[in-house]
Amino acid sequence: MKQIAWSLGVLCLLTSPSVYAQAKASVPIEQVPNQLETTSSILSLVAANELLQAGQTALQAQDFATAVEKTSQAVTMFNQLSTFHEALAKAMNGIDNRVYEEEKQQALAAAIKRDIASYQLAVIHRSEGKPDLAVPLLVRVIASQGVYRDLGKQAYQQLYDQGFVKSLIGQNPADATLPVTEAPPEGSMSLGTAEKLIQEGRDAAQQSNFALAIEKTTQAITLLNQLTTFHESLSKALSGIDSRVTEEEKQLALAAAIKRDEAGFQLALVHRAEGKPELSVPLLVRIVSSQGVDRKLGLQAYQQLFELRFVKTLYTR
Repeated sequence: MKQIAWSLGVLCLLTSPSVYAQAKASVPIEQVPNQLETTSSILSLVAANELLQAGQTALQAQDFATAVEKTSQAVTMFNQLSTFHEALAKAMNGIDNRVYEEEKQQALAAAIKRDIASYQLAVIHRSEGKPDLAVPLLVRVIASQGVYRDLGKQAYQQLYDQGFVKSLIGQNPADATLPVTEAPPEGSMSLGTAEKLIQEGRDAAQQSNFALAIEKTTQAITLLNQLTTFHESLSKALSGIDSRVTEEEKQLALAAAIKRDEAGFQLALVHRAEGKPELSVPLLVRIVSSQGVDRKLGLQAYQQLFELRFVKTLYTR
C-alpha cells in the first residue's frame, strides 16, 4: 500500500499544471490554445483526462480491472491525439507558422499526458502483482521523457525498485543501501527466467517432446528479444547522462541478444529433429545476420544451412 500511495502522490504531482511548465516546449503548455478542451468530442483531451481520472479513482479503490481498462483507453486516446496533431503540424509547416506552432504544442501536450497515463498504468500493473507488464510502459516513458525530467526519473526508479535495472543513475554502487547484485527482482522479466525456459526446452527435446520443446524455446526467444530491446532503449536514453549505467544497460542488451541467438539455434535444431527443416531456415539466417560467421554460433548456423542445402558453399575459417 505504501508503494501505491507513493505512486499516486507522484501522479498527482505530475498531473499538476506546474509539470507542463517544465516541458521542453518553447511555449508553456498552459498558454497553448486548446480547442478540444471545450468540445464534447469523444476524441479530446477532456475525454482522455476523464478516462485517466477514472483509472486513478479505480486504482485507489483497488479495482484493478477497471483501472487497467480506463487507463489503457486513456493511453490510446492521448497517443492518437499526439499523432494526429503532429501530422497536422507537419502538413502546415512552411504554410502557416501560427497553426503549425499551435498543432505542435497540442501534440506535445497530448504526448506528455500519454506518458503520465502510461506511468499510471505501470503503477497499476505493479499494484496488481503483474510487474512484467509494467516494464515496457516504464521503458517507453523513459525513452520519451528522458531521465532528467521528473516523470522519467520516477519511471527509472520504478524499474530499479523491481530489479529490472541494476544501478541508480549517478549513484556509486558502494553507496547503495542495497547492493545492486542483490536487488530483489519482481516478475519473470529476466535472463534467469529465459535461461530456465531454454533448459526446459532442451530437456523436452531430449525426450522427443517436440511440441513442448518448441513452446518453451519460443517463449525464451520472445522474452530475450524483449529484454534486448528494452535494455538497448534504456542505454540510448541514458547516453551522455551516466556513462557507467549506460554501459551496464548496453552489456545487458548484448547478453540478452546472445542468449536469444543461442535459443534460436536450439529451436532450429528442434525443427530439424521433428522433420520440419524449412522452419529452421529463417532462424538460422537471423543468427548468421546477428552473429556473423566469424563467431562460433554464427559459423554453426551457416554450417546448418549448408547441411540443409540452403547455401551451396561451405564456409570455413
